[in-house]
Formats: sequence, C-alpha cells, structure tokens
Amino acid sequence: MKTIDFDSNTFIAGIMIDHKICDDLIERHKEDDNKECGTVYDEKSGKNVDKNFKASTDLTINPYDDDSRVQNYLKTLNDLIYFYEQKYRYANDLVAYNIIENFNVQHYKKGEGFKQWHFESNGVFPSSRRLFAFMTYLNDVPDGGTKFYHQNITTPAIKGLTIMWPAQWTHVHKGQISYTSEKYIATGWFSYTNLEKFIGKF
Repeated sequence: MKTIDFDSNTFIAGIMIDHKICDDLIERHKEDDNKECGTVYDEKSGKNVDKNFKASTDLTINPYDDDSRVQNYLKTLNDLIYFYEQKYRYANDLVAYNIIENFNVQHYKKGEGFKQWHFESNGVFPSSRRLFAFMTYLNDVPDGGTKFYHQNITTPAIKGLTIMWPAQWTHVHKGQISYTSEKYIATGWFSYTNLEKFIGKF
C-alpha cells in the first residue's frame, strides 16, 4: 500500500489505489442512466440544484450494490481506514463506523465543481452521524484539487489518490475549479453504524 504524507496536523491522510479501480468507476458512471445534476442541501428546502454552489453530474451508488467494480473500490477503503487509524492513534478507539449512506461518483465538466466552502456534517441528523469523509480522484487534473480552508492546503487531483478527513467544521473545503480539464471523483462518508449508541437513551 502506497501512502501519501500530509502534515499530521492537518488530520488528512491519503493512500494510492489501483488505476483500474478508478477506470472502472468512471466506466460505471458513463454507462449508468441514473445520473442526476449535483445537489446541495438546504435545511429549509432540502436537496436542490444550485449550480453557483455545486455544478456536477452525480451517480449515487448504494454500498450494497453487487457490481464488482463498486465492491472492489469499497474494499480498498479498508486500507484507507487502517492507515488513518495507524497515523492517528486514538482514531481506533472510536465506536464502530462504516459506509452506511450511498456514496457518489461525480463528473465535473470544465469550469464545474463544488464552488463554495462547505463541510460534511452540519449537526442535523442524519449528517450528524458522519465521522469522516473520503474522496478518490479518478483522473489526473493538474489544476483541480481540493482546497482546505483551515489547513491552508490543496490536495492534488492525482489519479488514484484517496483521502480521508474529519467531517466536521474544522475541515471546511471546496473544489479547485479547473477550466482546462474534466474531473471525476468518488466521494462519501464513514458514519457511526450503531444508531442507538449514537443517539443515546434519554
């Protein structure tokens, strides 16, 4: 397993995955007819399309999808978790977490992207269950990485680079918009799996 060394103080960790897995996910995105315009969540109106905020074409995939291309990708994320928990000692003291929400394979045309600062868990259930986010760059985009506000870094869009970071407000981020290349990513969340333990008893 090849790992990518980000400063430990960023709480961002990365590994490289096989390029074939990336190609397979792009293939799945291209051939699947269930793609939709990317949406953003508003507490009042729910999900809506706002291309000033996010412009993309998204394929939502259930983690129990039996397509071998999907399952091969999800298996590689176990390596990512292992590396993260080795790098950050107390991360492995957390109660069980896994992928329980659908994840997305997203396509950005030139000039598209997630344009506004945001984070992945806003405190409203069910997003409040999200512990970590993950993302894989499925193709090389020299000017299409991800900017992290408080960490003051831009993770590079290198094909196969798969990163993991806390889902909370500490990791506000947005896409680096490329006007020269299209971009594909896979992205989703690791969430607490035991709902009763997460919510508690009152």
